[in-house]
Amino acid sequence: MPASVKLGLKFVERCATAAAAEAVSDFRATIRQWGFSVSACGAWAGIGKNRRHRFFFVDWPADWLEFYNKGGWFEHDLLPIEARRRIAPFLWSDLLNGKLTDQQKALYEAGWAYGWRDVFCVPIHGPGSLQGLVTMAARQEFSLTSDDRAVLEIMARSIWELCRTSEAFGTYAPDRAKLSPREIECLQWAAAGKSDTDIAALVGIKPATAHFHVEQAKKRLGVKSRVEAVAVGVLQGNAGCLVDSRRCRCQPGKRGLTALPRRLQLDRPLPRRRSRLGLGEPTNNPRDRSYGFSGRKRRCIA
Repeated sequence: MPASVKLGLKFVERCATAAAAEAVSDFRATIRQWGFSVSACGAWAGIGKNRRHRFFFVDWPADWLEFYNKGGWFEHDLLPIEARRRIAPFLWSDLLNGKLTDQQKALYEAGWAYGWRDVFCVPIHGPGSLQGLVTMAARQEFSLTSDDRAVLEIMARSIWELCRTSEAFGTYAPDRAKLSPREIECLQWAAAGKSDTDIAALVGIKPATAHFHVEQAKKRLGVKSRVEAVAVGVLQGNAGCLVDSRRCRCQPGKRGLTALPRRLQLDRPLPRRRSRLGLGEPTNNPRDRSYGFSGRKRRCIA
């Protein structure tokens, strides 16, 4: 196993048990072994003007960030734009062969004049419109093997997920919305695909109350659909994990609920559905009297 791969896997092991701030410092020190001097990590959810951002950490030089923010280059930055289109990691230099706008060309020329030689980018995609990006920039030219790309991607995803699940870590734009514990719980079940009726049975409330809490969460988050609410909730760390079914408030005899319906039992196997188009599957449907097997007509001999 190459030494770089061992180095990256050791970081992943440390990242699993470390705090976010400690892991970020460890990440910055580890990527210097590949020649990267600065890095940035963030996420966003939503589309267009309704997009919400969360910046976990940015250690780019202060003068470059001032130039970047004052010039309004964020809307023309090719890295987050390309991260929305790609799944696999890519290099800044890989994008120069495509069509670039005048603003994108100007930003690249300014970055090259500043001293940036290349940037390694790892795009991340979550539920709904949730997306993220981890960038590692170098002031010197470098070459990455397939092993280097793979281990850097694993490291980037590990630090990104740790920062995302760390409550109130990083900066929010706009500010982080505050949800009540009940709203967070209902939103977590909505993230699992449950309807208002299912959420009510799981939490131990009425369907109308469950609908009210989900709508209140949507209103506080400033979104119009449940899909957007789930994406923004995951971005803020509220709906990232599913509520344990053993912790739900649906207790025997409470409000007439004796047990969870079978459709709400998360650990049961999925039912096997019988296809009418399959061959060799018997059917007792009276409408299929002219069929020996479902989906296959029986030949009748007079």
